[in-house]
Amino acid sequence: MIGGCILLLSLGALLEFFVSYCRTQLASSARVRLTEHVLGIAGTKEGHIAAGEFGALVRLSCLCPGTSSRGNDVAAVRVYYRLLNFAGVAPRSIFPALRAWVDGERTKCAHFAGVILDRQIAYSRRMIAEQLSASL
Repeated sequence: MIGGCILLLSLGALLEFFVSYCRTQLASSARVRLTEHVLGIAGTKEGHIAAGEFGALVRLSCLCPGTSSRGNDVAAVRVYYRLLNFAGVAPRSIFPALRAWVDGERTKCAHFAGVILDRQIAYSRRMIAEQLSASL
């Protein structure tokens, strides 16, 4: 009985630290403006990406070389996004504030994925430019 309580408290603390870590990653990427190229890939020109674009942007960033530098951050935010999707199935009539918060967090996750994709594209362009300049 006591072991079960300790396990539950430990899992709760781990979840709290995990959510804090993910929210820190999202906050740091929120200050970054996305390029027109990434906004075009996401299918928007308003400056923000829809929450549903998260998966596609993460898959695209995984196709770019040099993904290992932020791989752990992307994996953590991917798990956080899935947890948000799970929390988002709460009935709107019972938890309207929770639903709005979840939608906002999912949008931040999509922006994070856009920032990661933008960095990967910039890295790929630098690598190509270096290869072209070295071959001349």
